[in-house]
Amino acid sequence: MKLSAILSSVAFVASAGLGNAAGGLRVENERNLVVLNLPAALGVSTPLVAGNYYQGAAVSVTGILTLDAEHSCAAAVWTFTIGGIFNTAASSTVVFSNLDPNCAPVVNWVVTGAVTLGANSHVIGNMLSTAGAITLGAYASAGNLDAGAALTLGAGGAAGALNAGAATTLGAGVTCTGITACLPPPNPNTP
Repeated sequence: MKLSAILSSVAFVASAGLGNAAGGLRVENERNLVVLNLPAALGVSTPLVAGNYYQGAAVSVTGILTLDAEHSCAAAVWTFTIGGIFNTAASSTVVFSNLDPNCAPVVNWVVTGAVTLGANSHVIGNMLSTAGAITLGAYASAGNLDAGAALTLGAGGAAGALNAGAATTLGAGVTCTGITACLPPPNPNTP
């Protein structure tokens, strides 16, 4: 099944029932899926435990965003549904904490608008931009990318599988092996 079909289903499930939130931080919809309201600005703050997060507008990450697995393999799944654009400041990073080495965590970012990762940013997980473009700055990295519009990897960018609704542009030094992975050359900014 195509990544966008899977993530679109997740987005529908995660956003269902939010009209009854009445300003609360937690909502259970008809599928008993707990949805947590996501702040618009993320970064050095309280780690986010596994769960389904929703923000109806734009979201940005500055600095380090920590995803806390709480030493649990069964619950190591994060879904972020964002109703606007998603971007990261240069050198921002999404990292795991308390992750059991035997776990295979899942992180999905389902974004209505464009996705832009600043230079040297590293974001864990699959990204779906349902209607917008996805752009990774120089030496930025992410998991699988599925853009409703154009997809651009800057010089030295790295990603998993790529799918774009329009043109795909690869920066200098980026090589892709089929549709499975795009690998960068060594980063001159790393000592």
